[in-house]
Amino acid sequence: MTTQNRQPVLRCVLSNAAHPEYGQVTIPFPIPGMEYERTLECLAAMELGAPLKRDCRVDELESGFPILKRLEKVGANLDELDYLARRLDSFDDYEAAQFQAMAVRLGTFDMTDFINLTFCCQQATVITNFSDLEDIGKAHILTINGGCLYADEQEQVDGRAEALKLILNEHGTVTPYEVVYDNGMELEQLYKEGGPFPDYLDREFVILLEASSSEGQSTLLVLPDSQTRLERLIHTPAVTRQNTVSTMSPRNAPITNSHSRSDTLRKFFSPFRSAVCSCRAAAG
Repeated sequence: MTTQNRQPVLRCVLSNAAHPEYGQVTIPFPIPGMEYERTLECLAAMELGAPLKRDCRVDELESGFPILKRLEKVGANLDELDYLARRLDSFDDYEAAQFQAMAVRLGTFDMTDFINLTFCCQQATVITNFSDLEDIGKAHILTINGGCLYADEQEQVDGRAEALKLILNEHGTVTPYEVVYDNGMELEQLYKEGGPFPDYLDREFVILLEASSSEGQSTLLVLPDSQTRLERLIHTPAVTRQNTVSTMSPRNAPITNSHSRSDTLRKFFSPFRSAVCSCRAAAG
């Protein structure tokens, strides 16, 4: 699914805490690619939307994830809100319960932790209905095995026995989003405020670029994308040089014939021109 035909995961009413007289604006997330620049222009008129600052006060947040109400009345960064919404957009009902229950279990209130939690909450077991021990036990074994079991292995699981072992021997936390067992999950710091976002592909692409720094940090650039979004990504402190390039459809690669691209992007992409052209020639 592309960002153009998604339903919003979040709707945020944003304002400038330093200038409440500027009023409010409601932004849906994820932001559709074609709407990104218009969204930034709207926020810029309110002196908001800086690439690295949490300068948008979240006055109200509507979502199918009630736990995110914890982000209200505090400052937020536009791209962090957008990335979090993209991550949550892929969650099914069970993952949503895992995410929200573990946020309660860990006492999560910060955007950085919410983003990182999307990558590890799947390790937790959530019990939403205690009436079927067989299903509970099998779901638990599937969870602690990374969500992957061969069909014959799953058939051999004594679900009732595993459920009783979990319920009687492990500490569960009762939350508004059912009972959660963390299974020893630790919140890994894949993302840090102001740093590059962890690689995540959630839409079709023509070209993937990895931009990295000498410290080993990197960010994934997915093309086509908004010119403004790309400029914001390559101006993060962690991105100082280009590293690798790959193409899935070189005939349609958009980076070789653009005359409207800014000088910043033109300089950034210039080392890749020959590589893309070679791919096109090879594709015939």
